[in-house]
Amino acid sequence: MEDIAPELLRKIQEQFEQDIEKNSTIKKFKELTKKGKVTYQQASEVTQEIGRILAKAYSDNLSSAVLPDGRMYYNIAS
Repeated sequence: MEDIAPELLRKIQEQFEQDIEKNSTIKKFKELTKKGKVTYQQASEVTQEIGRILAKAYSDNLSSAVLPDGRMYYNIAS
């Protein structure tokens, strides 16, 4: 059986990085960080946005259709 983990990881990371680059909230946060003008509220919003983007990358790339026998094996999960 072919190990799908490396390709699956690559796809998830690629989508995550692309979505991070496109996100206006994160772009604005990066600019404010350089100026040293970030609030705790803004940091909280960005962490929530990053979590949402990561969850989307996982849900878009992980399904029983792409997993061998429709199952998440240990080597794939690790």
